[in-house]
This record gives sequence, structure tokens and C-alpha cells, in this order.
Amino acid sequence: MKHLYLILSVFIFLNVLSGCVDDPDMDTKLQNAKAPEVSETENIKVTASSIEVRASIIKENGSPIVECGICWSEDKDTDPKDNLRNNRKVKAEKTENGVFTATISNLDDETNYYVYAYAINKTDTAYSATVMNYKTINGVGEVKIMEPDSIHATSVFLCGKITSRGEGTIKKVGFYLSDEEGNRELSDKDSTILYNVPGVDINKIDSFTWHVTDLKPETKYYVRAFAENDFGEFAFNIDSFITLDGKPKVGAIKVDSTNYTSAFLSAILESEGDAEVTSYGFCWSTSDKPEIGQAGTDTIVSVEMTDGKFIGTIHDLENSKKYFARAYVTNKFGTTYSESTNFSTLNKTPNILTSPIDKALILKGSAVVGGELQNGGETEAVEWGIYWSTDKKDLKQHKEVATDSLFTFTLSKLKGATTHYVYAYAKNQSGWTGYGDTLSFTTPDIFTNKNVYSSPRGFSAAFTMDNQAYIVGGDMGNKQTDELLSYVPERNEWVTLSPYKEGAFSDMTACTDANNQIFVIGGTDKQNAVTFFSSYNIDGNSWTSLPAVDNGRFDAISFAYKDSIYFIGGQDYRGSSDEISIFDKTNNEWKTSSAKFPVAQRKGLAVVVNDSVYAGLGEANQRGFWLATDTLTHWDSIDIPANIGVVTSGAYNEQRNSIFMIDDNSKIWEFKLENQEWIGHSVLKNSMKNYHIFILDGTIYILAQHIYNPNQFVTYDPDWDN
Repeated sequence: MKHLYLILSVFIFLNVLSGCVDDPDMDTKLQNAKAPEVSETENIKVTASSIEVRASIIKENGSPIVECGICWSEDKDTDPKDNLRNNRKVKAEKTENGVFTATISNLDDETNYYVYAYAINKTDTAYSATVMNYKTINGVGEVKIMEPDSIHATSVFLCGKITSRGEGTIKKVGFYLSDEEGNRELSDKDSTILYNVPGVDINKIDSFTWHVTDLKPETKYYVRAFAENDFGEFAFNIDSFITLDGKPKVGAIKVDSTNYTSAFLSAILESEGDAEVTSYGFCWSTSDKPEIGQAGTDTIVSVEMTDGKFIGTIHDLENSKKYFARAYVTNKFGTTYSESTNFSTLNKTPNILTSPIDKALILKGSAVVGGELQNGGETEAVEWGIYWSTDKKDLKQHKEVATDSLFTFTLSKLKGATTHYVYAYAKNQSGWTGYGDTLSFTTPDIFTNKNVYSSPRGFSAAFTMDNQAYIVGGDMGNKQTDELLSYVPERNEWVTLSPYKEGAFSDMTACTDANNQIFVIGGTDKQNAVTFFSSYNIDGNSWTSLPAVDNGRFDAISFAYKDSIYFIGGQDYRGSSDEISIFDKTNNEWKTSSAKFPVAQRKGLAVVVNDSVYAGLGEANQRGFWLATDTLTHWDSIDIPANIGVVTSGAYNEQRNSIFMIDDNSKIWEFKLENQEWIGHSVLKNSMKNYHIFILDGTIYILAQHIYNPNQFVTYDPDWDN
């Protein structure tokens, strides 16, 4: 019993002791708190030197946020904890509804920065799960040089335009200038011109202009505008200009009159140049292009100028002698001269000049010539003009009489590749005749050789498309060919294309339609006429077989008319044919016309002009040329020259409204549609008997073919074939 009381006493004592100790204050929330959660950053604004972003506190996780913000590094793989340890952070000043913003400043431009959001509570620090990359923009601006203005011998106005200021303050603007040849990297190593105008704030202007002086005349300069802001210097394009020579400019000299010992001259000052004129007058000599100080040259100085005109009189000249004179004007930059003129002192015979021949006016079968009657000699001139000839031994073949003292004539229908001689003449009342210098000029060639393919062939089919010439097939003597060749005028070369799908044949016929489709029909394998009919696609360089013609023939003619392809004449096993076969493109089928061609013929030509078809001149018992329209069932006969031969090719020349063709005598013929006139032109030097005519971009090309001899390819200019 005593033991029981003892145990109870001890228990009560301990209980009393424990009741005497105070319990500590405990925050039950912290017992379960953990690190907060923060979102990734979101771009608000990026400049050249700063990045402003926002982020959000997703969860406090049981403990209030004591600090939040952003931290960064230039290295993508940097641990965000290192950013905080190295104080690469910005604290957010406030948070509203869990959202905070922060701005990183004093950054480098055009630099990548890797940014985390962070948040700290009483338990731990948290970072955004994803690092975000922001790149600061280029801090420099852009300035470009404008076209230099008011260029003179020693000065120029330069203008720069600031198209973008960049970021920060503009510190200076100006120009770099260099006369170093080929300098394309202008910098402060070259002449530097700073724009500095008192009272002008360069941060408030968009353009700046500077008058540059002390330049060198006739010198090429390179110039570049530049500017500099807080982030550095910036510039853009480089321009160039050439300073003027600064010299004055004088107009044409004029011989106002002459007598037996004197000449009266005048000229016009067109510009003083870049300095005051110090001297002006005339110099003369018996040699062309006299200059001051030149041996044999004399000078007179004019002392009076009115409205830019100055005059001078040359005395003590020899009677009946030719002189040359030029006006001159001088300033500090130098002396300039007018073109040289010539004159002759009076004589019994008239004084007349033959005008220089301008090569630019020798074109389209004509040339402009002329002269100037200066005086009639001892009496008045009663007749003057020019003589011209193509025979140096007979210079008076042709005469043109003038009515004005300064005169020109247009000589027309001239022959190409021919030298012409021209000189002026004048007769006076006393019966004396004076002459100018005899001048000559040579007209352009009628024919010009062009490149041709290397392997000879004859009897190819030919066509044109998109200003290129094409030939397909042909006879090469020991074999026939399936080659398709194209001539490209811009490169003067022949190109090999996809060969004819049906095989190697000659004496085929080809035509094109308004839809740029090419059709090849018939031909021979040297044994028999073939019936093949194919089309060629230029864009795809490919052939397509079409329904064969019912009756195969070779040496036929073909053309596209409306929605059909016509295949006329030619030769088959029976001989020459007058058959007209028509391919209906809509129904994709051939039919034989009930109408016949006026004669049975092989070879010949067919040319379509608008709604008219001109065809014929092939080998036939009664060779002829016919015109048909509309249904092409009626052919009207056209008169032909008695001496025209068999024709194998023709082409329409829109400029002259004519059809050009060549016969088997190598003679070129022109048939004028307007009045149905025939004009016989040149005969080619070769004797091929197998020709093709193409018209490419207005120029006539002639291809002469032969089975064994080298083929020839030329351009032909009918304007000079007179």
C-alpha cells in the first residue's frame, strides 16, 4: 500500500513540473510551406540598352513572397542561382494581383540575354521553369548620302539624310570624302567633313547639307555621309561625282563674210565656266584645228562682247586661199575652243564648202549630204549644189541643185556595200566654177554572215517561233537526219533540241498557228513518201504524234488557217499533186477538200497575212502565184515575173508589207501586197537552190542549204538592196 502512494506522489509531482513550462508560439501554416512558383518572363519592350519584361507569381505555396524580380546572363547555360549570387538581377518594385514587371538597363546592343523570373518566400527561392531569350536591338541608326548637287570645278553641295536615328543622342554628323580611285570603304581615314552650324541642334534635323570647296577640277570623288550616336558610328551608301573642268564653253564659230584679204567672224559664249572669263577671240591657220601658241597659228583678241556674242576681223590674208579658224575663250581653269571652220578668201571662182557627212544619217537606204555657199567669187553665184557618184573616175554621175546657201540633200535608194563620192560646186555669173572637197562614204552591207551549224544538209523543214528560227530533218547525202536545231539571234548560235519523234526524213513541211503550236507533216525516207504528222512543244522541248495524213507526200506546202492545218500539193508515187488535205484541230481528224489547188506542184511557198493566203511558185507545168481568202476554195491568180524560178520559202515583212522569197536561181524577190508589184533584188553569190527565209524581230535571215557543201546563213537588209 505504501508503494502505491509513492508512485502516485511521483506522478503528481512530474505533472506539476510540466505544467509550469510556457508553450512556444507555433505558425501552423509554415509547418507545410514550400518554395513558391513563378511564371516564365514575357516581353514588354526591348531597346538597344534595356529589356522590360513581366512575370506572374503562380503560387506562394504557404509562405508570403518577400522578393521577386528577374535575373539574367549572356550565357544560355548559366544557372539562375549564379545570376543571383553575382547580383545580375533586378527586383520588382511592386506586385499587383501576382503580376510584376522589371527592367534590365545598361545593356549592350545587338546582344542575346537569357532571362529568368525569380520569387523568394520565407521558405525558399524559385525560378521560372523556362529561360527566355531576348536580343537587344541595334542601337545605331542609318544615314545615307543624297545625290551631290551644284557640282563645279572646285566645289559641290553634299547632303546627308538621317533615315533612322537609332537609340541615344546624335553626337556628330558629317561626310567622308576621297579621290582615291576605287575607294569603296570610306571611313575616318579619309577626309572628314563635320557638319557644324552654330545654333543648329543635330538631334532635331533629318538632313544636313554642306558646301565643300577647294576640290580638284576633273576629279572623281567618292563621298559617304556618316553619323554617330551613343552606340557608335553609322553610315550607308557611297556615291561618287566628278568635278567639272571649270572651263568656259563657246558655241559654233560663224564666218559672217569674206573678201579678198579679210574674214569677219563671230561666236557665242555659252558659259563662263566656274570663273570669270579673262580673254576671248579667234585663232586661225592654214591647217585644221588651230590653237593658241601653235606654230603657224595667228590670234586676234576680241575686246567687246554683247549679250554673249563677240566678233573679230582677220586682216592681211592671201587672195584665194583656204584658212581654218576657231573661236576661243579663257578663264583661270584653261582655254576652250569651238569646232573648227574653214573659209576661203575671195577669188574669181565661187567659194563653196562640202559639209562633213554624218554617219548617223546613213540609214535605211539613204544618206544626207550637203554644203555651204560662202560667196560667188568676183560675181554673184547663179547655180550651186552637189555632184555625187559611185565611180571615182566619173564624179559627176548625179547632180543636185540647191536654192539656199546652206543646203542638204537626202540621197535615197542607195546601194549597200558601195562607196559614194560627194563634192559641192558653185557657178557664178562670170562662168567660173568653184568646188568643195571631195568626200566619200560607204553604205552598210546588204548581207552579213552569221554562224551556221557544222554539218551540211539540204531539204529541211523550217519554221519560226518567238523570234527564233528552227529547222528539222533533212538530207545529209549518205543519210537523213532527225535533228531539230534552233537559231538564237541574241547569241548568234544554233542549239540542238529534241530530235523529230517519227524518225529521220527530208522534204517535210512545217507550219505554226496562232496558239504557238508547231506542226510537221509528210516528207520522204528517200524511198517513199511518209504520212507522219506531229506537233512540237517549245516550252517542253517535246514531240507529240498526231493522226497521220491520209495520203503521204513530200515537198508539199502547209499553213495554219483559222482552226485548221492545210497540207497542199507535193509529190507521191503518182507524181506532183494538187490535193488539199485539211486537219480539223477541233475534231482531231483529216479530211480531203473537194476543191483542188490551181495546179499540181511540188515545193513552193504559202504565206498567211491576216485572212489572206498567198501560195504557189513551185515546180509545175504552169507555175503561178495565187491568193485565197475565207473558205480557201477559190484561188485568184496573180501575175508573176517571166524570169522568176521555183521558190521553196517565203516570209512576210510587216515593215514593208511585202513577202520576200528566193527562187532556185538564188535571186531574191519582193512581192508588195499593196499594189501586187514584184521587185527583183540581188542574186546570192552561192548557188544552193534550196533556201529558207526567216524574219526574226524585223530582220530578214536567209539559210542556204546543200547536201554536201557547207550551209550558209546571212542577214539580208532590203533597204540597201537597191
